[in-house]
Amino acid sequence: MRTPLNSIDGFSEQLTQVDLQAEQKEQVGAIRNSSVMLLDVVNDILDFSKYETGKVTLEQIPFS
Repeated sequence: MRTPLNSIDGFSEQLTQVDLQAEQKEQVGAIRNSSVMLLDVVNDILDFSKYETGKVTLEQIPFS
């Protein structure tokens, strides 16, 4: 699931380097933002799945 989303993000990032019209830039920005948000959701779901199956290891670190 992550690979297709990373591809969308990568290709849309490449599109930001191309000379585009203002509306096209907005559309590419929307694609990038949406793919990043969706990837965050997928990562959260996968992390929660690891937690449920006991595959998460917690690390204790000091903080103030």
